[in-house]
Amino acid sequence: MRPEAEPAERRRRVVNRAFIVHLVAYSVALPWAIAVLPLVFTWKEAELLAMADETDAAWRVVRWSLLPAAIACVVAHLPGLPWILAARRGASGGRALYVGATGALVLAGGIAALVTWSRLLSR
Repeated sequence: MRPEAEPAERRRRVVNRAFIVHLVAYSVALPWAIAVLPLVFTWKEAELLAMADETDAAWRVVRWSLLPAAIACVVAHLPGLPWILAARRGASGGRALYVGATGALVLAGGIAALVTWSRLLSR
C-alpha cells in the first residue's frame, strides 16, 4: 500500500486484516483444544469415572480444555499485530511473519494432537 493512501482506505485495510487474524485464530485454537483432551482424560481419569452422569463428565472435560484453547487463541492473535499495524501506517509488510507464525502454531498443535491421542489410544 502506498504511504499516501486515503485514511478511509487505511481504516478498511486495518479492519479487514484484524478480522482475518481474529477468524484464523479460531483455526489455530482448534488443534490445541483437540490435543489437550487426552491429557484431561488421563489427568482426571479417576474423577471422571467416579461421576454418575456422563453428560456432567463430558462438560467437565470441555471446561478443563477451554483454558489451553483460549491461550492458543490469544497467542494466535499476536503474530498478526505487525501486519495490522503496517496497514495502519499505510505500509506493507508483516504478512510473511503472520503466515509463517500462524502455520507454525497450527502445525505444532496438530503434532501435539497426534502425539497425545496416539499415547491415549495405545494404552
